[in-house]
Amino acid sequence: MATLTGNFYSHILGMDTSVTIISPRKKLLTDRPYRTIYMLHGLTDNNSSWAYNAQLSLLAEQYQTVFILPDGGRSFYINMKYGQQYFTFLSEELPGLARNLLRLSPSREETGVFGLSMGGYGALECGLLRPDVFGFCGSFSGCCDIYKLVEVAGQNNAELQGLFGVNYEDIAQHDLFQIIGTAARQSPQAKFYAACGTQDFLLDMNRRFSKAMQTQGFAYQYEEFEGNHEWYFWNQAVHRAMQFFFPSP
Repeated sequence: MATLTGNFYSHILGMDTSVTIISPRKKLLTDRPYRTIYMLHGLTDNNSSWAYNAQLSLLAEQYQTVFILPDGGRSFYINMKYGQQYFTFLSEELPGLARNLLRLSPSREETGVFGLSMGGYGALECGLLRPDVFGFCGSFSGCCDIYKLVEVAGQNNAELQGLFGVNYEDIAQHDLFQIIGTAARQSPQAKFYAACGTQDFLLDMNRRFSKAMQTQGFAYQYEEFEGNHEWYFWNQAVHRAMQFFFPSP
């Protein structure tokens, strides 16, 4: 396993940003391009959180996969109303840069995006809106109902107004439940795996979102098992997601 962390200037974000890369130990020395999964952190985390708290180094070796961990700040990985364009960065600029630097497969079938909590929302939005880039998607304890987020945080939450507008005029275009309807008519579609802990405070919204996705006919595998909104659960979930997408022969 090799782990690299560094900074680079993003033209989309208009600033330096950090990224961590976890790869198999020897795989990058061969001619075969590698499967890639972008790992999106939660609201209070950063690009190093997945590396420190989950067993990505083991999964990189087992599944011969390169994991790329960007820093998404507190952006929900969207193109913010008043702020950086994180969705464009994640779905266009970062994959292009990564493929220029590393021997990564350009195939959508070999490119995925996983995320937890806030990152689960970001992963789902990527999978729904850019299935041409991300062929598979994993959401763990995903914050998939942004209207509920605003309800809990309050209408006058300045941080959320920075994301969606002072009067929340842009929130509808980022509502995953509405995006489902448009995405259902696209081809090709991404494949999805989602999981939420039975003690997680986001359990209800994950159940509702799973039902909505399955009603629209998406390939959406949803699981619930013992756990809370914590790394013990997310580490299990990423293992299950890898097993689901890449079952052992």
